[in-house]
Amino acid sequence: MNSLKKIIIFSLISLFACASNKEKVKSNVERIPIDLDKTKFCDDWGSIIEDIDFIPLETHKDAVIGRIGKIQFQNNTILIRTSDHKVFAFSNIGKLVFHFSNIGKGKNELPFVLDCCFGQDKQLYIFGSDNYLIIDTAYNIVAEKNLPVSECTSIGNSPVSWLVESSNVFFQWYNSNSVSPGNEKFCLYITDSSGKILSKHFPYDHFTGEGSFPQSTGNILVAPPNLNDTIYSFNQGAINPMYYIDFGDKKYISGTYKTETSEDLRSPHHLSSFFVRNGLCGEILDPVMNDEYVIFKFSSSKYRINCIYNKISKNVLLTTCYYNQIENLFTPLHIFASFDNYFVSSIDAWKVRQLLDGRKTTCSFLPEKRRLELLEKLKNVKETDNPVLMIIKTKK
Repeated sequence: MNSLKKIIIFSLISLFACASNKEKVKSNVERIPIDLDKTKFCDDWGSIIEDIDFIPLETHKDAVIGRIGKIQFQNNTILIRTSDHKVFAFSNIGKLVFHFSNIGKGKNELPFVLDCCFGQDKQLYIFGSDNYLIIDTAYNIVAEKNLPVSECTSIGNSPVSWLVESSNVFFQWYNSNSVSPGNEKFCLYITDSSGKILSKHFPYDHFTGEGSFPQSTGNILVAPPNLNDTIYSFNQGAINPMYYIDFGDKKYISGTYKTETSEDLRSPHHLSSFFVRNGLCGEILDPVMNDEYVIFKFSSSKYRINCIYNKISKNVLLTTCYYNQIENLFTPLHIFASFDNYFVSSIDAWKVRQLLDGRKTTCSFLPEKRRLELLEKLKNVKETDNPVLMIIKTKK
């Protein structure tokens, strides 16, 4: 009997210890509460913006940009990947310094571009479906290599987004919508240059989109491209939960809500309809941060929303996530990246021209002299020009 009591007592102690440990892990993840019924919507970013600058990207016969898909800064260079997977580099004042045109199947060519990024070694990596090119800071191709073949690529899937930690460590997002559930079941793979998988992260869900590695000041933030509620930080190879997004009773819980068709959760378009029917929130996208703020998008039962979270005061600001529907020149759109504590957005040139001609240029948070300087900088923008980058300095 004494032995049995000891076993029971030991088991209870172990159980409580495990529960306590789980609570400790959970408590280390900062909670961001979002209550759409109580949180104030405000499309005036004046409460967080200290200054804005504009960088018109040079329009050139070799650089015609439709919609921007990715922006990355390195020193005085701006790397742009378009939504149709063209690659350009501009100076910090918007002058074209490089465009990638090696499309083909010959030496130092790619059949098409999947993604691009600056590596930790300061070199530019451009990825195709079977091979990738390494380009030095003078924009010379210094190496062409075959893509590492992993368990996932071996069954016919290609990564949709890349991060290069070193010449021998690659981070790869896969669109699990194309991954056969009977085979691979993870969205993020870390491999070496030979394709050996070092680790796998974020299990496959029945809805998954395309993950990305938006540039951030400090740690890179990642959100699994599925119906997640957590933002993770990536730093020196470690991936850890950093922010838990608490949607309360509007949170999507897998298996709880009935899907009407097999297509309900297969794309953002179908997902939006599903959220409307069930009054839900979720699908965290493109988290970026600087020293003061974390900014990310999420889907709701009505529309897509920007969340601006003050890391110091813990205040939450929600804004409608527009795409070219803004009514003022000084309203940021999609936040692509953060560098040196600045956030980066962009506006299509035709929209800039429309707002200038319509005199939609009032600004409550900039001194009048600064506002006029910026208008002068944009006065010659034409509808057919390349987009204009918006560089945002936030208040401390």
